[in-house]
Amino acid sequence: MAVHKPHETLQGEEAIIALLAPLTRGHAGAFGLKDDCALLTPEPGTELVLKTDPVAEGVHFMPDDAYVPEDVKLLRKADGTGFFMVKLDADSKDGQFSLGQYRLKLTYRRNNKAHVSTSQVLSQAGNEVNEIVTLDIPVQTQ
Repeated sequence: MAVHKPHETLQGEEAIIALLAPLTRGHAGAFGLKDDCALLTPEPGTELVLKTDPVAEGVHFMPDDAYVPEDVKLLRKADGTGFFMVKLDADSKDGQFSLGQYRLKLTYRRNNKAHVSTSQVLSQAGNEVNEIVTLDIPVQTQ
């Protein structure tokens, strides 16, 4: 954030930051409004960082080739609001994931009739193209 002289008139985002930043003192998760992100704690032991700036491979997340494939089974809630992942590694006695960063790529088929003839077609304004979602999941504790 740039430093301004008292007689300068601030405009736009700078004015908003100058006005609101003092209100964030003592709230580390606001980062002093110096970055377009916030740290939230949705439930005990879980931290969530929300970011509005563009993200770049190698800066904000690792490239695809930095990940090693894992044999997993994914169980998803019928409404798509949650999932459970199980490791199918024969070497793992307890099925736990090693500490590290995992990337989960999911494909949501809007038109799944080729696989299940009775399934609904979930299109938005006629768009039936598959939706691909990538989640980066850090495993930090066991």
